[in-house]
Amino acid sequence: MKPARLPALDVARGVALCGMAVFHIAWDLSAFGLIAVAVAAEPGWMLLARLVAGSFLLLSGVSLSLATREGLRIGPYLARVGRIGAAAALVSLASWWFEPQGVIIFGILHCMALAGLLALPLLRAPDWALAVLAGFMLLGGGVLRDAAFNAKGWLFLGLATKVAPSADYIPLFPWFGLVLLGMLAGRWLLGGAAGRLWHWQARDQPGPALAWAGRHSLAIYLLHQPILIGLLMAL
Repeated sequence: MKPARLPALDVARGVALCGMAVFHIAWDLSAFGLIAVAVAAEPGWMLLARLVAGSFLLLSGVSLSLATREGLRIGPYLARVGRIGAAAALVSLASWWFEPQGVIIFGILHCMALAGLLALPLLRAPDWALAVLAGFMLLGGGVLRDAAFNAKGWLFLGLATKVAPSADYIPLFPWFGLVLLGMLAGRWLLGGAAGRLWHWQARDQPGPALAWAGRHSLAIYLLHQPILIGLLMAL
């Protein structure tokens, strides 16, 4: 009998949160002019941002498979998607207040919320179909990109040829492909190929702390930036 939660998944999400915090600290220091590095234009820092975003989306796909392993409970599922969507709207509003020129129209939380809805009809799709669709999402954007998608209403697709600056832009192409790969990875975990992983426990620090953070990732995501920005404004 597999436990209700997979501790390794919580720890992995906690590690991703640490990467996110490091990036946002650097971003905030740069925005306040406290460091000379222009984080938004530095390839190394932007690579870190993409790795962190990709990790969250991959793990969200794993969670989708694990959460629906005993069948889909549509009420709790849609409630979770709704909470993420509400958090995404809050982030957009806060970004407009803090940096109107780089407002977040479709960031990682927006992508997660929409991915949760798009994944509904795919929860019972065969593995090969998920793999093909994941490949299409990851690679198809370069072929389908067109100026017809430059209007703001199409920005969620990621097929525009010109996009206004944004502090966080994670469109469906290519990022939904990582969610689909995560769903495949979740099925692999459920298939018993990683049986020992289910019974592993994070007993030594920082494992328990990371697992706790991973279990409260949405709250930490929403709260850490206001705290950091508030401290820097006070400074």
